[in-house]
Amino acid sequence: MNVKKPFVVMIILVAVGAIIYFPFYQNSEEAGSAESKEPIETAAVNTEETVEDESEPIIQAIEGEDIEALLPLSMTEESVQNRIHHMSHGYIHARQKWGKFEVTKERLGRLIEVIEENDYENEELYLEILTRWTDGDFSNAVEDHNAIWRLQNGTVGEALRLLSADEREKYQEQHFGGKE
Repeated sequence: MNVKKPFVVMIILVAVGAIIYFPFYQNSEEAGSAESKEPIETAAVNTEETVEDESEPIIQAIEGEDIEALLPLSMTEESVQNRIHHMSHGYIHARQKWGKFEVTKERLGRLIEVIEENDYENEELYLEILTRWTDGDFSNAVEDHNAIWRLQNGTVGEALRLLSADEREKYQEQHFGGKE
């Protein structure tokens, strides 16, 4: 009986620790937003494939979206990083992707507005990325993703290459229910 008591106490402590840890692990500021924190598996494709260097179409708007509530001016720098990081997932291939956030012109413009209203440590990087994306240029999305990923001390999910046009279309359909 004396041997079982410490074992039971240890199991209870682990369970309580897990219950306390996981809510804090989730980014509470973004809870309930239009983004997912589930890992997204992407299929490996021939890495020798070339991706055309053309401007990408961007969705105009999402009907009924309250952009100011979704992307408030009071966003933390970490939240801005998460949004950019998750937006990039629609354009890059990585072995694992955590989170998604659909790219629209309104969201890109609002993020730029949020960054300009605040004083973030890496605001120049964010503005450079978002300005390019606003112009439909996602040709550096791998580098953009990895720059943000490194700021977030990423260890899993490094971007390896751009998605092909077909892969982007499938991603858009699978995660957002429509074409670009």
